[in-house]
Amino acid sequence: MRRLFCYVDESGLDARSQWLIVAVVIVGEGRAALRQFCERAESHSGKGRVKWSWAAHAKRLAYIRAVLDEPALRGALWFEKHAKSKDYLGQTVSTIANALQATGLPDYKATILIDGLPATQESLVGRQLRRMGIHLRKVRGLRDESDALIRLADALCGLARGAAEGNKEMRQLLEQGLKTGAVREVRVKKQGPGY
Repeated sequence: MRRLFCYVDESGLDARSQWLIVAVVIVGEGRAALRQFCERAESHSGKGRVKWSWAAHAKRLAYIRAVLDEPALRGALWFEKHAKSKDYLGQTVSTIANALQATGLPDYKATILIDGLPATQESLVGRQLRRMGIHLRKVRGLRDESDALIRLADALCGLARGAAEGNKEMRQLLEQGLKTGAVREVRVKKQGPGY
């Protein structure tokens, strides 16, 4: 049985954006090494340990370029773009389930770590994921930006949102990441009439 860790963030409910972006970073045994890589990339790029939106534009780009070039992160970075709605928790849960199912891994137990999830909602999210067929170990909320891998999920949200909103550099970086397999977009397969 393979242990997986899913670090999850969403782009927030900014009134200026028509999209909700949910990012999932799925890692396994190499989690500690990937965390160290992300911390080095944060340091070398100058982005530091701050949220994506608080970092200077050039530092964000340097950080995300380093991430997209890291072979060990291939297959770990997933995102889904949702039309804005008030059901952001439902859309977050849906993206987690879809990303895990898209990995094609049959035998796993996942620990889900969601940025800012209140403790009162952990069991609710766990029940919803189990109903969707996810092999779950536990669900936990993390304090905002407390871990390099949750900051990576935050950066992926920022990249995808910037691309969706027309930022040329971010759109090019995201397209490059999708082409090389560094980033994968969750695509839900339609299942019959009315879906």
